[in-house]
Amino acid sequence: MRLDVAGDGLLEKLGLMTGMVPTPLIHTTFGVGYSRSIVAGTRLGIFEALGDGEREPAEVAAEIGCHPEGTRALMAALVGFGLLERRGGRYRNGKAVKKWLLEGSPQPLKDAVLFLGYCHDLVQNLEDDVRTGAIVRIHDKQHPQAFWDAYMGALAAFARLLGKEVVKRVKVGSPRRMLDVGGGHGIYSAALCERHEGLTADVLDLEPACVAGRRIQEADGTADRVRHVVGDFRTADWGTGYDLVLVFNVLHNATEDESRSLIRKAKAALNPGGRLVISDAKHLGEEGKLDASAGWNELFFFLISGAQAWPEATLREWMTEAGFADLKRTQFLMAPQIALAGTA
Repeated sequence: MRLDVAGDGLLEKLGLMTGMVPTPLIHTTFGVGYSRSIVAGTRLGIFEALGDGEREPAEVAAEIGCHPEGTRALMAALVGFGLLERRGGRYRNGKAVKKWLLEGSPQPLKDAVLFLGYCHDLVQNLEDDVRTGAIVRIHDKQHPQAFWDAYMGALAAFARLLGKEVVKRVKVGSPRRMLDVGGGHGIYSAALCERHEGLTADVLDLEPACVAGRRIQEADGTADRVRHVVGDFRTADWGTGYDLVLVFNVLHNATEDESRSLIRKAKAALNPGGRLVISDAKHLGEEGKLDASAGWNELFFFLISGAQAWPEATLREWMTEAGFADLKRTQFLMAPQIALAGTA
């Protein structure tokens, strides 16, 4: 996937085709405005205030408690970026907002946008972080519970999109007991418990992630299937007797030593013949073309955790060294992500 510049009219399209348009300048000018405007519209409640109707900016400003002219200017930017529509001085939500960004949306991603707003704040010292490498890791910082609620809500929204494919395509046998490492929201655990009768799940994560995850499970009506266990995967005792261990979207926040240790701990926690499933961002290694998702992941994970999305060959090597066999790969269709499953 790649974000790029597209011309609105014939002359702009010709300019792009002939290389006359300064695309780096356009990306720099509009890229930050695009993302920040969407986050601001979500944080300030503009999209919710509009709902399914049409309103003037002054009406919206009065409801959300913002400056009328500032609200109008932000709403104009959101029209330009394709999130809102304007007619006769009145504004309404576009199709993408109605589908993704409202509380009652069919596939709500509001929490994901709020979490990405926090991430904008975390990467604002990008140049210094690249220059020095002195990263304070996201999971070692003190955050308000609202951060963790948005964080787990964002991961839960993503997991709901990918969960059906995970359950259908990743072969895990007939497990009776599973451990979901760093899976605070519990969506994958609940989906697997629903698929495999009699399966129980323990979710190991940090305390504020567990607090947010319990709320998600209670809202979904699946709290009876998923038990949250507070602990840091790096130091906690995982226990033993599991038939399945999930490690989804964790290793990109872990160092090499931590990743190797995690895989060894998974082997120790599993019954003979149990399955470990690691899933993370697709990474082909140092050769080949990077799309926007893969390239940004490299930088983003370094900035927030001093880590990276690990190449598939590296994950295979670590799993084999830890004693896992019969490695199976799944390439997901819904996301630029893979899963590697191995037998203990």
